[in-house]
Amino acid sequence: MLLFFRESELDTYEIDLVAGRTFSDERGTDRAVFPTNGAPPPAPSSIVLSELAVRRLGWTPEDAVGKQVDAAGLQGVVIGVVEDVYFESVRNPVKPIVYVVPPVQTTGFRSMREASIRVSGRDLARTLQHIDAMWRQFVPDQPVTRRFLDQDFEALYRGEQRQRRCSRCSPRSRS
Repeated sequence: MLLFFRESELDTYEIDLVAGRTFSDERGTDRAVFPTNGAPPPAPSSIVLSELAVRRLGWTPEDAVGKQVDAAGLQGVVIGVVEDVYFESVRNPVKPIVYVVPPVQTTGFRSMREASIRVSGRDLARTLQHIDAMWRQFVPDQPVTRRFLDQDFEALYRGEQRQRRCSRCSPRSRS
């Protein structure tokens, strides 16, 4: 699974670093660079892999750092390895993940569709008002819609608990 993450999103989602480093905006070299027709091959992109992706390649997290990989048509160098995380139900097996920072957008913020923002919960109404104002300033033609990750998880697991309760209560066939 290839995921585009901004430089700080691994921290936002509290995805722990196992080896190497995560993306840094200060370096200026951590963005993905995809090949274009007729152009010389681009410099390798910086890639962060999940532990499962590293194991599937036959490496340890420490050995993976600095290795060249080809992931979904993207030539890259592994700069770090992070813990495995579920992006779906825990009933589904965890998937190997390749994290990259998306290429620079030449169209500005207009193509932005979503942002991950960690909030403390203190003065939430004022914080959300500020976020909404910033969104409208930078992406005026995209309506503000919010999802809270904790509520997404709660809904997902509430459905799974309901399914588990129903399966326990189902009548057993008699022989």
